[in-house]
Amino acid sequence: MEKVVCDNKAKVAGNDTLARQCAGIPAYIITNISEASDATTAAGTGADAHTDGTARAFTETLLKAVQKLCFDNGGEPGILMTGGFNRQVVSSFSGNGTKVQKAEDDALHASFDVYDGDFGELKVVPNRFMEARTALLLDMDMIKIPFLSGRNMVEYDLAKTGDSDACQILAEYTVEVCNEKAHGAVYDLTTS
Repeated sequence: MEKVVCDNKAKVAGNDTLARQCAGIPAYIITNISEASDATTAAGTGADAHTDGTARAFTETLLKAVQKLCFDNGGEPGILMTGGFNRQVVSSFSGNGTKVQKAEDDALHASFDVYDGDFGELKVVPNRFMEARTALLLDMDMIKIPFLSGRNMVEYDLAKTGDSDACQILAEYTVEVCNEKAHGAVYDLTTS
């Protein structure tokens, strides 16, 4: 579910031979974005996805620009979600801060969990299931995962085979982006 929700993909209406699929969060974020000049912005309806442009390095300047756009448009994202490589890049951001380590602390702290920018704090969350080329700034109060009535993680027993017990879990859900301007995205990032 997390991969489906975080993926940069368009929704699929479905038919007799193709299952319906919801669009991922990046297919809705179009206002507060930074993307390469040769990228194509999604329509924001979930009908299409962002088309990748030339990859560029993730910098603190890019993050600050998108965080400001969110602020200017009334958003207050509290999560910065990135893939593994760009999570390591975020750890190198200085934020005009000074790293201090207590003398009695045995651990070396090489990263931080919260980026405190000009327009609020962002909890930095690595996500192995999202597109590695994207960093998402999310306001979790403005995203919902509604389930179809009667299909909220329903479990059914299947036929027993030998000593194994088998079951099937069914769920039908979608992504509801309550206010697109509450979120931001930095697209087209390098991944190595």
